[in-house]
Amino acid sequence: MQVEDLQQCRLIGWMPLPNSTWNPTENPREISANEHKRLRRRLQAYRRIYGLVDPLGGYVYRLGPSLAVKCGGESIRVTEALNMDYVARHTTIPVPRLHDVFTWQGRTYIVMDYVKGVTLRNIWPRLSQQERRNAIQQLQGYIEQRRSLPPPDPNRVQGIDRKSCYDLRMRGEYGPYDSVDAFHEAWGYKYIPDKYPKHREIF
Repeated sequence: MQVEDLQQCRLIGWMPLPNSTWNPTENPREISANEHKRLRRRLQAYRRIYGLVDPLGGYVYRLGPSLAVKCGGESIRVTEALNMDYVARHTTIPVPRLHDVFTWQGRTYIVMDYVKGVTLRNIWPRLSQQERRNAIQQLQGYIEQRRSLPPPDPNRVQGIDRKSCYDLRMRGEYGPYDSVDAFHEAWGYKYIPDKYPKHREIF
């Protein structure tokens, strides 16, 4: 982390340390009104300099050359930070390093390393066939690592914090469920094999 980032952190009221100040076993702290006011001013200033990093699924603002903060939408939850921390500690999947997690009036703010790069969907048309195969193989390895991670409770369908799950495709929160069968029952999966007999083996 660069000295400029640390100085800006002091100005907005929180001070991330090199090894992270956020403890994933504790609830994130609620910042004060004054801290939030200073944070908004800092975000507005950096937005004029850097713009939005990615407006999909919430807003990601730069906090200097090497920091970013994700905030703004209902889809931004503490669970996301817990997932990032868990993946970083148990896999070789490259994820941004977490520095702080806090809340303000029900909204979650996740402070992390800013990793410069381009999204795969933007660069995909310019990739060669071999580069595309390499990217797919790399993603396959990441997916296999994630699928191999043991869930907190194998018998339940829930978030890593044992609370509800969130998926934009599901239109918000759902669960938790006491069993996989309860999850299937809630989403009508047991009716799919009857409606689509040709695909019975899949289910």
